[in-house]
Amino acid sequence: MMAFGWLKFHVFRKRSAPAESVQPLMCEEIPGVSEDLGPEAPLLAEEVEQVSKDVRKLLKRSRRQQQLLEMIYEEHGKRLGGITQYMQGTLPCDRIFGFVEAFVLYAIHQGDGIPEFENIWKKCESMLEGLGMEMIIDAKRPFDPVRHTACDTRWDGTVPEGLVLEVIRPGLMIQGEIYKTAVVVVNKQPKGIS
Repeated sequence: MMAFGWLKFHVFRKRSAPAESVQPLMCEEIPGVSEDLGPEAPLLAEEVEQVSKDVRKLLKRSRRQQQLLEMIYEEHGKRLGGITQYMQGTLPCDRIFGFVEAFVLYAIHQGDGIPEFENIWKKCESMLEGLGMEMIIDAKRPFDPVRHTACDTRWDGTVPEGLVLEVIRPGLMIQGEIYKTAVVVVNKQPKGIS
């Protein structure tokens, strides 16, 4: 790398000198090279310039990758901080969940379609996301025994069997792990009815 810098300096210094004082670049000036460069000097200077551009591009790319890694490190640090707070019991998960659960149930039963509830719900979702939490509200989705606990069944012929008809109590996921399953009513056809 140092040889390229020396060569670039030497070639451009010779080039920028007045035309009458230009002397052919001798290879003896470069350690390990013993031939006269002569007319190949400009080509060599172009190659050196291209290598220099490539090195600058690589340095720029490595700076961008370093910034990206720092952002990822910061994001994972926040998540790890949330997990640590939860594990140490300093994060009041049950109180936060209790409030959000009450709000969700009220919004489902009373405030469906009201824009104010939707705005508040978006804020609650972003707050939960920042804490590494996610509510399990899977109405009108297929029943999943991992995410749901069925407390009752009902039959509604207008929707497919096995769909969640109603969420009695929302579930909660913390850092991708299920903390509480959602308690739901499942669409199931009673025996003897076709």
